[in-house]
Amino acid sequence: MFRIAICDDSERDLRLNLDMVNKWKDDNSDSEIVVDAFHNPNDLLESHTEDMYHLWILDIVMPERDGISLAREIRKKGDETMVIYTSSTTEYAMDAFGIHALGYLLKPVEYAELKKTLDMTKTLYDARPQKYMHIMSEEGPQKVPIMDITYVENIGRNVRYNLRSGREIEAGRRNGTFEEVVAPLADEKEFVQTHKSFFVNLKYIKSIRENYVLLDNGTEIPVAKRRKTELQNKYMAYTFGDEII
Repeated sequence: MFRIAICDDSERDLRLNLDMVNKWKDDNSDSEIVVDAFHNPNDLLESHTEDMYHLWILDIVMPERDGISLAREIRKKGDETMVIYTSSTTEYAMDAFGIHALGYLLKPVEYAELKKTLDMTKTLYDARPQKYMHIMSEEGPQKVPIMDITYVENIGRNVRYNLRSGREIEAGRRNGTFEEVVAPLADEKEFVQTHKSFFVNLKYIKSIRENYVLLDNGTEIPVAKRRKTELQNKYMAYTFGDEII
């Protein structure tokens, strides 16, 4: 999921940028993209936690806090969120690139220029290192990107890995328990155990119901009563960057 935050104190400019980013989002409908808009930079900073947003599109001159100091603050914490600036002047260009901004677009922003910069940031995001699950299946060893796994199910003495492509990979548990076999997934923040026989990728959960989760492909995965609170907390943390208290 590629998360974008836009911040501009001008209602008009914020709306124009939001419309253009949503147009780009529609043109990339094969990717999961979320876009949020903020008038106040402090509201953005409060909403942003580690990995909450992958890209900020910031105005520079704003009341209370300018876009340059906003990015500098998160850079001090080691946060490498990508940044694109929009401004009506080139006055701050050197400052912008001093914090490694990926773009500096002059207002009024043209869609072609914004699209080119967004395409670049998405390419960088997609090229980030991937983690893999090594599965010894009935067909031989398989190397599967972890984020391609929608859910894992324990079936008798076998484990079935269900992929977003619809493909299924089945592997024997040998002498290990289900939890031991899927331990690499348990260490990933995107995965949660919903039931003694199921691990689910939070990325593909559409909604949480009374005693099951509904995935975006229509699959229903059971949720054990004792695991529901953990599921809700992890889902909120993954989706909104904050845990239920």
